[in-house]
Amino acid sequence: MKEVWRKIQIHFLRHELWVAKSVLKTSAPLLSIIYPMTLTVWFLIPLFVLTSPLILVSLPEATLDFGEMDWSSQALLFLNLGILFALGMLVTLAMLLRGLPWFFICVALIFGSETLAREKFTETRAKLKALSDA
Repeated sequence: MKEVWRKIQIHFLRHELWVAKSVLKTSAPLLSIIYPMTLTVWFLIPLFVLTSPLILVSLPEATLDFGEMDWSSQALLFLNLGILFALGMLVTLAMLLRGLPWFFICVALIFGSETLAREKFTETRAKLKALSDA
């Protein structure tokens, strides 16, 4: 399992390195925000995988009229919705924390400074090299 997680981290860092290269190469700094938005795929896929069983379990109950359900079905539906909401909030928080530096990098590029993007590029490349060598 540790090896699988390391491979996932390597692929994510490769994607992040591609984003850093693309942001630095873009000719229109206003459009540089598009590249970091591709990183959200790494958060949405696990969210879909984690929530799809809960959605499939609660789908039959959700199609019924709430008043026609017995109390156990109502409780299960509320529990599933609560878990879905909590997972969605966790993934949103992770996306926000991971994406906030990219927002500042793109704002710096809009104002003509490439230093943050170059620092992120070298930092990501160093992380990828350390992870690949391990």
